[in-house]
Amino acid sequence: MAQYRADPAYRAAWIDRTRLARRLGFKGHAALLAYLAKRDRGRCGICHTPVRAKHGPMRPSPDHTVPRSKGGPDTLANLQYSHLACNLSKQAGGGGEQLRFIG
Repeated sequence: MAQYRADPAYRAAWIDRTRLARRLGFKGHAALLAYLAKRDRGRCGICHTPVRAKHGPMRPSPDHTVPRSKGGPDTLANLQYSHLACNLSKQAGGGGEQLRFIG
């Protein structure tokens, strides 16, 4: 809670992910992650290994398959379960993975 109060960037990121979860009909970020974990069978959509860590760079993170910066929507179909480190390394790349869901 101290970091939330002291760091404006951390606070903005926390608010952004909470808004995303609520926009999609979940009570909060944890509920969204639980849904994605169940749907994606607990595997990272980027490296395809299990996501088990609770803290640190290998903790779970929702990843936009087609990044928002490239016009990707905030929908459950465009979200995948991933490690935070994988998500951050992908940056605004990606988008071709979405093709695997079509046909």
